[in-house]
Amino acid sequence: MIDLGQSLPAIDGIPLTTRPFHYSLIQDAHIRLIHLNVGARNDGLSIQIQENVCLETAPVYEALSYTWGDSKKERNVSCGSESIAITANLATALVQIRNPDQPRILWIDQICINQDDVEERNKQVALMRRIYSQAENVVIWLGEEGPDDAMAFGFVPVLLSYLPPLSAVHGVTRQGLVARQAIPVIGSPAWIALSSIFRRPYFRRSWIIQEVALARHAVVHCGPHMMDWDLLAAASSYQMGQLASDAENAHDAVAAIMEFNRNDHGRGNNLVDALFISYRFNCTDPRDKVFAMLGLAQELVLQPDYFSSVEAVYLQTTRVLILALANLDILCCVSHPKRIATLPSWVPDWQAQVTVKRKLGKSRVREPHAPHHQVRCSDNDRTLKVDGWCVGSIATVADVFTRNESGLDIRWNEFVEGTIYPDGRSYTEIYWRTLLAGESLPGTTCDEELQSAYEAWRNLLNRRPGGGYKPPTNLVDENEKGTEFHRAMTETCVGRRLFTTAQHNLGLGPSEARVGDVVCFLGSTPTPFVLRPKEACFELVGESYVHEFVEQGHPLPQLTRKEDKRELVIR
Repeated sequence: MIDLGQSLPAIDGIPLTTRPFHYSLIQDAHIRLIHLNVGARNDGLSIQIQENVCLETAPVYEALSYTWGDSKKERNVSCGSESIAITANLATALVQIRNPDQPRILWIDQICINQDDVEERNKQVALMRRIYSQAENVVIWLGEEGPDDAMAFGFVPVLLSYLPPLSAVHGVTRQGLVARQAIPVIGSPAWIALSSIFRRPYFRRSWIIQEVALARHAVVHCGPHMMDWDLLAAASSYQMGQLASDAENAHDAVAAIMEFNRNDHGRGNNLVDALFISYRFNCTDPRDKVFAMLGLAQELVLQPDYFSSVEAVYLQTTRVLILALANLDILCCVSHPKRIATLPSWVPDWQAQVTVKRKLGKSRVREPHAPHHQVRCSDNDRTLKVDGWCVGSIATVADVFTRNESGLDIRWNEFVEGTIYPDGRSYTEIYWRTLLAGESLPGTTCDEELQSAYEAWRNLLNRRPGGGYKPPTNLVDENEKGTEFHRAMTETCVGRRLFTTAQHNLGLGPSEARVGDVVCFLGSTPTPFVLRPKEACFELVGESYVHEFVEQGHPLPQLTRKEDKRELVIR
């Protein structure tokens, strides 16, 4: 095995006096490609660079999807009489994936983009949608082999033999799998090994979402092990639906990739959805929280700009999306507290630590026939002015729902239990609808089935010693409906809190919501928002769900009458 920890001359076979590679200017809509030369395991790395390749007429090539790892470029790769410094993880990948008998043509950002030329980076990043979607294959490099990787890669085909086809994996339940005793129980070495694959740094990287979602075909490499991406994704999708919550976060990336991949390789996606997902992933440059998602949008409404500060990028992104989409859906991404304290309250801070798993509001494409409501956010003003309606004020709040706090679900029940409307109605139905934010469960077709699932979940709570729900430890749970309800409500409620309004409405809102905040509809957005009154203006706290305020996805007409509309100033 080649030792990548040796001194540079021993690793690469390149004299220290070799000149650094000189990048030529690259034309618009052109890229560079590398030809990775053949070599045995212990040979030094050498490449050739093909410059100014027109994307329209580019030869067949592959694109690499990987993590930079340590950003220090401590390895050298030979390029004729010159050399290029690369990171250790990339060097390891190139050694592993090069062919022994013929060169491999690749696009790799670290080499094919002149990272020292900011203007070039702006243009090349804007092309990445085309680069990855046009590649014949995307090579996914997870890193060097770990002790249990052979077991994990061997387990995947065994697991998939018990599963429906990939197209049917999402939403699969334990029902019908009861008799399949050959599937190992959770906690067995095979499951642990597979979960460890998805806990690798690769799956926490923002850029992989578009790189893999846009791929025609993708192959996963982990040390010497290889597997089609679709197979690994199917196994992960099954885990997400079936395993306890302690493994759930490890699979966020796969879930996002599959979601965007299903939408016709990203062509049907809304950038707002992609930007909300970016909260959960890492990138070295905070601006890439936005730029890494641009390729997933229906059309490129924003251009990457690495000359701008992080704050300027986030502010401009929010402004442009409000104007380009002609709606305020981007406000559903707002969360607190923010890392950039100087950002206006209505601008998402994609660096913030966010615990919520999904948006409450559904993103929409531009609606040319939607009712016109005045929205103003000028380039030189950090104030958002929008037509809106204040429809309630928050009177009480419950504790914030966290995934691992024992008994919190019981306390939420106590918050609601016994509460009745002035006319004598119970909160029960509105409560379970609020816990799901108006959504249904996989496999349910009517309200009676949803009510039954809620009651099954309540029964599970009542039977647990000390109260509180505990996830199952095997694939065949004693109460499938209750478990599925808990999974869905946790995904909806984690990082949020229940509240009631002075008008006796039950709602689900942001963790920062407090007594005295107001619930408002803004413009034509069907999602109610929580605002905090300040002197002559409001602060945006976040999105909410109030079941009694909406009907078939739209605000109730009596809440948004023309004569009650007012200008709301948000800073």
